[in-house]
Amino acid sequence: MTNVPILILGAGPAGLSPGYEFSQRGLSYLILDKSSEVGSTFYSMTDSTEYGPWVNNVLHGSPVPVTKLFARTTRSEYARYLSEYRNQHELAVQSNTIVLSARKTDRGYEVETDRGMFSCEVLVNATGYYSNPFIPDFPGLEESDLIQLHSAQYRYPTTISDRLGKPTGKILIVGCRLSAGELMEELHKMGHEIHISHREEIKYWPSPVEEALLSPFNMAWEHIAAKINAPKPPGLMPRLRRGFQKSLLDRGIVPTHPNIKEIRGREVEFEDGTSESFEVILFCTGYRAALSHLWPLLDGNKPEVSKLESTEHQDLFFMGYENSRNIRSQFLRGIRDDARYLAELLKSRKRATGTPLVKKEAPQLVPKPSGVTA
Repeated sequence: MTNVPILILGAGPAGLSPGYEFSQRGLSYLILDKSSEVGSTFYSMTDSTEYGPWVNNVLHGSPVPVTKLFARTTRSEYARYLSEYRNQHELAVQSNTIVLSARKTDRGYEVETDRGMFSCEVLVNATGYYSNPFIPDFPGLEESDLIQLHSAQYRYPTTISDRLGKPTGKILIVGCRLSAGELMEELHKMGHEIHISHREEIKYWPSPVEEALLSPFNMAWEHIAAKINAPKPPGLMPRLRRGFQKSLLDRGIVPTHPNIKEIRGREVEFEDGTSESFEVILFCTGYRAALSHLWPLLDGNKPEVSKLESTEHQDLFFMGYENSRNIRSQFLRGIRDDARYLAELLKSRKRATGTPLVKKEAPQLVPKPSGVTA
């Protein structure tokens, strides 16, 4: 049994950011992650993935140059940034450790992993969403002859060609948000025949000029909404981009279909009664919170969270979880603020009880990773 005051599960931004804040306040912690590198989900994303400007995504303690603050963040840049962040602050991370389950004890929590047992006073779950892709359970999908992929499995356009065994094919993309638009555009340019199936109404981001003009007002509203705990503004939902993506749909180059009703072999029947055959079905259907390791503790239920803490289990906190503190909590710009809030909360709470979580001896660190290639 390895004992540590604070145990953090997950070494993505939601785990590294509180690790930095804890270290700044003398709180002893250890981060566990199943991968060999921090921020591993960013390495599995497509190279075409982009995020908002650095000003929204940089974590406390490692500012980026002023000249980059309003530049968009690419997947590879952010993956490299997280690795450098871990090394710069010498964060206590134990890699290659798979968390199997957690349970409550009189003194806190016990966590079972494939590398032994851990006990802690405070458990911080920072496992995020991207390791748990969601695929709808359409009738006939399991027996289908279609090549099936989730966008989480897509890295390059050759991902599809390699699975097909030929340069191009007929692909049905399920979904109508950001990743669906990005992959639709990329695969169309490679010569694939693309169709879109969507359940929700297709919406688009404003034009670059409109976005630049509206962005300050959107951020101001988001700031106010976070303060008063208002619901997420509709404008924050990921959408397709105007320009080339919208043109593909408007001109019928990429046909659209309603939601899938049933799949028979390679034939897909839609809810409007039409059907069509495909070779590949690519799901851009999002993710669900990665919480299977906590099901014994949560009785298989979605956790209720208030100000980052479980309403049922004291000293069980959720970082990067939707609305765990406010509407920003699931976003990188919210994670960095939530991490600081959590560090201050634990510092004051443990001081009040007379059992401060001060660092007596540093947790054992795994060797620093070699240079990141992305």
